Amino acid sequence: MTGVDLLFTQEFYRLAKEHLSGNGILVQWAHIYSSNDRMIGMILNTIRSQFKHCHIFISDPGLGDCLFVATDRYLSADDLERAAARFDSNPKVRESLGKIALDSVDSVLIREIWSDLYSSERFSDAGIQTMDYPRLHYIAGKSFFTGDNVAFNQLFNAASAAYSDDFLMARKYDNWRDFPLSKEAFDILLASVTNRKTPYHSALEKSLKLKACLAGSDVYLLSEEDKKKLETHLISFVMHFPENEEEWDKIALKNASFRKKAEVLLSYEERFRNWIVPYPVEGLKELLKNGMVRGEDIYEKNWCVLHLIRLLLRERADKEQLRAAADFAVRGTDGEITVKEEDRLLLKIVKSALSQIRK
Repeated sequence: MTGVDLLFTQEFYRLAKEHLSGNGILVQWAHIYSSNDRMIGMILNTIRSQFKHCHIFISDPGLGDCLFVATDRYLSADDLERAAARFDSNPKVRESLGKIALDSVDSVLIREIWSDLYSSERFSDAGIQTMDYPRLHYIAGKSFFTGDNVAFNQLFNAASAAYSDDFLMARKYDNWRDFPLSKEAFDILLASVTNRKTPYHSALEKSLKLKACLAGSDVYLLSEEDKKKLETHLISFVMHFPENEEEWDKIALKNASFRKKAEVLLSYEERFRNWIVPYPVEGLKELLKNGMVRGEDIYEKNWCVLHLIRLLLRERADKEQLRAAADFAVRGTDGEITVKEEDRLLLKIVKSALSQIRK
């Protein structure tokens, strides 16, 4: 972005807005190579200083860049239906976008990675890029020489699940949390998020397949290869706490420690949960709550406390729930939560996140 950073300044967005109608839309591209998530957040925060709403899309399902869609207009279900009707009535547009597997408005909407509310809450402290204080110019230059790249899981991950209803696809389909798609519509979406350049399976593709599986829909039946890649044997444990210890034997965790069980399920939730497939995590919560009380020592108990707080933060839980979890922590004479040396980073992350909540 160094060299073109003036296109990401507050002054540029103010000037662009002056040339738009009241309901006009600004669309801007930004690369994610030689970048980090805070740079993308700064661009987003700068855009939001001039526009009331901003949605972020990924340009390619595999290794694409970001597209910012900014407007002062709240995009409603009616707006999205009108956009779909206009798309369907324009054969030249359909033919052109069909070459890159964008065969419907839905195939565009499914590529949204940050909703309006998600982006406003997550990056409000990311700073503003101005011509007088061009921070992005220097940050981008440093990122280029240090070889920074934004991993896709930094852009599209479990943190978006709690905002599922705010994504444009969910606005268009008020029953999005279920499975509102016909086989034809699902096939179009799946084609639009399948990476045709490499054998790499995009996170969007995996999420759609998992959504169909959880809905028990026959529009897409998972192959044995799909089940293995999606690790479907784990998801029921994330969603529902087992009634007895014997059930853990199904995933080779019978008599394992609370920490070991939770590590497996937390890893799954972080990799296979997002706004497309926002399944409940009550089983994981219950496991961590049990570990807080019945862990083998104070270190395991506190590890469970910290991870429950992280999970509750992702779920946008209220302060009372966070306080109730924190009250279970065992503290030393200095008032600090007692953790192993290897868990100090976890403690630092949780304390930082909680401090943001208090502001």
